[in-house]
Amino acid sequence: CSCQGTTRISPLASSESVSCMAAMLRCGVVVCFSFVSTVTSKYAHDMLLLQTWRSTSQIADANGVTSHQTDRTREKLFAALEAQRILRIAEASKDSTIEHAFILTSGSALGQSRLNTFLEELAKMDDKQKFEVVDGIDAHLFSSERSIMADANVTEIQRRQWSRNPEATRNTLGALACAIGHYRMWKLALAKLDQTPHARWVLFLEDDVPLPKQQALRDLFRDGIPEEVDFVPLEKRMCQGAHDSVVSKYTGWGSMAYALTKTGLEQVLSLPFQWNSDHMLAHLVNDRSVKAYCPSKGNQIAHDRMAASDNLSTPKANR
Repeated sequence: CSCQGTTRISPLASSESVSCMAAMLRCGVVVCFSFVSTVTSKYAHDMLLLQTWRSTSQIADANGVTSHQTDRTREKLFAALEAQRILRIAEASKDSTIEHAFILTSGSALGQSRLNTFLEELAKMDDKQKFEVVDGIDAHLFSSERSIMADANVTEIQRRQWSRNPEATRNTLGALACAIGHYRMWKLALAKLDQTPHARWVLFLEDDVPLPKQQALRDLFRDGIPEEVDFVPLEKRMCQGAHDSVVSKYTGWGSMAYALTKTGLEQVLSLPFQWNSDHMLAHLVNDRSVKAYCPSKGNQIAHDRMAASDNLSTPKANR
């Protein structure tokens, strides 16, 4: 009563599987079962059950299988469908949560102070997201872009790309230091996702952003992000008044709080290294056709701690 090898039985009963499925119906067993569609909604699941009911009835009638045998096998088919649906829902939920999170800081006294404040706030929370601290560059320790690049092991190709930065005439050393820091986070995040293929989203924060509420973040990424989206800006000025909408033309600025998928990371890392970090994120949407999603107003972070930052207090770049 079993089929040779591995057989895929679709509820729509393709011609190759009809004879094997008829044998299973006679025996009242299911040797192997899978279905092509990803079923997560109850509606899709019910439609699939209806298709299965019709298919098994047609096969049974055509092959002289008794109703008792058909019902027994049909119950097993339905049980397999329901188990698969529940598994798909669990996997989708897991994929949508934030598995990895990074916070960018610098070795300066100001950076360390901001990081300590952030970690103190995080320690007060019951439901904590684990953050990996990425050491950025303290631009105050350098006198030129060349010295920063040498210290950060920037490649020659990246040096040439940065020299074409359209913001060159008003760049600060802090802008370059910030861009290198975000680039480091992106590379680390992509390596993490390669090791954890079930994970979907990675969260990125700078050390002076107000700490977002952890449960609100989890709820947002579990239930609120459209499937086609690979970039979620989380700060109000990044969304420029947009909320609860998919964005295909990005005009925001800032790079203090956002999330990317693996696709988003691969695309932003494929861009030339010739823009400030927030402009890189804009080009991710405008040049690479990556869709962004601005969440509801309640899930956007207001950056109200605009203390003097490295970028604002660093002198103009000396190339």
